[in-house]
Amino acid sequence: MGKIALFIAASLDGFIADPEGGVAWLERFNVAGEDHGYGRFLSGVDAVVMGATTYEQDLARGEWPYGTRMTWVFTHRELPTPAGATVRFVSGPVADVVPSIRETSDRDVFLVGGAQLVAQFLSAQAIDELILFMVPTVLGAGVRLFHDTGPASAALIHAKPYSTGLVELRYRLSPTT
Repeated sequence: MGKIALFIAASLDGFIADPEGGVAWLERFNVAGEDHGYGRFLSGVDAVVMGATTYEQDLARGEWPYGTRMTWVFTHRELPTPAGATVRFVSGPVADVVPSIRETSDRDVFLVGGAQLVAQFLSAQAIDELILFMVPTVLGAGVRLFHDTGPASAALIHAKPYSTGLVELRYRLSPTT
C-alpha cells in the first residue's frame, strides 16, 4: 500500500487558485520539456482522489488526464463519467472513505484537490506526503491551500528549485498530538 500524496502548486502567499477559482496564472510556468516531475509522480500512482469541482474542471479539459486509474470523487450530486475512466463517486466523511481508498490502491494515491477536500483530508490526518510547488507569484486573494484544518507536523524530505522559478518542497506529514 502506498501513501496518499498531495501534489499541488501554490502562490507565495498561499493561494492555489484566483478569486474565481481559476488557475490560468500558472500557465506562464508551463514550458516545453519541463513538467516539474509530474510525469514521474503520476507513473507511481494508481488512484486519484478529488472533489466535484476539480472533477468538473478536468472533464472540461477534454481528454481524461488520469487514464484508467481508479478515480475517487467526493460529491453529493450526480456527475457524468468520461469514456474509458474508472470513477467511483463517494460522499460522507473522509475518514470513513480513506480505508477503502487505501485498500484498493497498491501504489500511491494522488490527492488532486480542491481546497475543501484537502482540508478534510488534513483534518482526518490522511495525507502522508505534501509535494508543494511554490510559485513565484503573489496573487493577493483567491482560494487558500490551507484553511479550517486540524494541526499537522511537516518534516522536509526534499527541496528542488527549477529554472522556471518554481521550488518543489516535499514534506512528510504527521499528526500533532
